[in-house]
Amino acid sequence: LLSAAFETCDSSPSSAVRPHPPVPPTIYCYREGVQTVRMIPAEMPPPAADPRKRAGDRAESKIFELLRNLDRPGFVAANTRLHAHRKKRVAEADFIVVVEEGVFVIEVKASERLRRDGNDGRWRDGDDIKYESPWEQAEGAMYAVERHLEDKLIFKPLYGFGVALVGSEFPRDTKAIDVEARTIMDRAQVVRGVDGMAEFLSDMIGYWISRSEERNGKKPRRMTAENLEELEARIVPAFDLRPSL
Repeated sequence: LLSAAFETCDSSPSSAVRPHPPVPPTIYCYREGVQTVRMIPAEMPPPAADPRKRAGDRAESKIFELLRNLDRPGFVAANTRLHAHRKKRVAEADFIVVVEEGVFVIEVKASERLRRDGNDGRWRDGDDIKYESPWEQAEGAMYAVERHLEDKLIFKPLYGFGVALVGSEFPRDTKAIDVEARTIMDRAQVVRGVDGMAEFLSDMIGYWISRSEERNGKKPRRMTAENLEELEARIVPAFDLRPSL
């Protein structure tokens, strides 16, 4: 892995990776040094007062803290609104994880009662019917991120998605045609802390790399520090809202 840390920086990306059209450099640059991951925002908001939302907020905060402690260069955007979703007017990605290997969306589920009904095949949270599985939600968010970026980059990242089941354990011997176990982090991995998160990311990223290699006949290109910097500028750009003169 590329060792990198964020430092304040005024330099523009090199000409070899200069975006088209040009964008102002972000206030952070990747520099050789200690490995780190940048969290955007730096802290999660407190859990909602509404008890129906509180469990989900706490689950996302738990995953946020695990991602914060990753020893790898890149950044993580939390609770990002998505305006390029194919099916929804406005959607949200719980986490967009951008590392050297690619761009990965993680959908977080807090429920302890999530299941696929054996009678009608529908997903349920307790007695409530869910018209999308967690993997369909994550996949839709991934495509929205890809659609937002597709005409803004001169390089093509690897894209993928995964699901963090904070309140549930996934039966690893399940052979479902629509669920890939390597894209799942369940409660057993969550309780293992940073080690569990590192294992999940390694498995998930490895799965998407292997899928890309099967389709294209070669491994996807790892991104450079300049690529990571440009992706940050495209996904969560820094800007000021000022009155016109």
